[in-house]
Amino acid sequence: MSNERIPSALAADSAAAAAWIETSDAVTRGLTHSLGNRLFSVWSIGTAMRERAAEPRWGEAFDAEMARLEALLHLFRSLALDGEEELEPIALPDVLTVAVALLGQHADVRAIPVQLPRQLPGELPDGSTVGADDGGAAPPSVAPVLARRSSLIQALLLLLTDAARESPDEGTPVVVRYPRTVSDELVSLEVMRTASGSPSGLVRAADMLLAHAGGAVATGGDVAGRLLTLPALAAARRALAARALSPSSGP
Repeated sequence: MSNERIPSALAADSAAAAAWIETSDAVTRGLTHSLGNRLFSVWSIGTAMRERAAEPRWGEAFDAEMARLEALLHLFRSLALDGEEELEPIALPDVLTVAVALLGQHADVRAIPVQLPRQLPGELPDGSTVGADDGGAAPPSVAPVLARRSSLIQALLLLLTDAARESPDEGTPVVVRYPRTVSDELVSLEVMRTASGSPSGLVRAADMLLAHAGGAVATGGDVAGRLLTLPALAAARRALAARALSPSSGP
């Protein structure tokens, strides 16, 4: 197993590393297939433009295909394995839409629908659309977190993939929601489809990818699916400042 294909956070755990490689391979196959389709479309439009240059709709179609190509490249970059990214403030709903778009490229579970909280309907980074939970009260305000963007996206992708695999019924959606937390210093996200059992390699890998940000994933017990928790931005910054001032803190 080549370490060049594994995020550095997972390199020491063979089960987590294998789970990541299997997932990233399936997503990469789907992305490559989609990229091939987009390139063929661009080639076809280019041929038509040369033959009938005065037709204005070809220019509109070309611009649309280029936008889809750009979106696919954005998704490819989300799979980058750079474990040395800087910590940055991140809005969890923003990276969640990227992870859902990546799941939509997964060669094995791309047909599984994802139901997101009401604040997240609309277009995804790959140009596709996503459903939303229309019931209940107004959606909660989700505090930003402090993390490495690619690691957080990858962790979310692994949790979504794990949930998507739970049921053979393709019509059963993966449900994502923001449960209420007991503290304003925590941000929580729950990913569920059916009741999850023992943590899988996918969940283990997600948990390890979140460790750099003080995050964790819980399953079983009172948790209906997979419960991701991260320190809210203000709490994370206080923790960083405290570690910097501690005599025992490392470089």
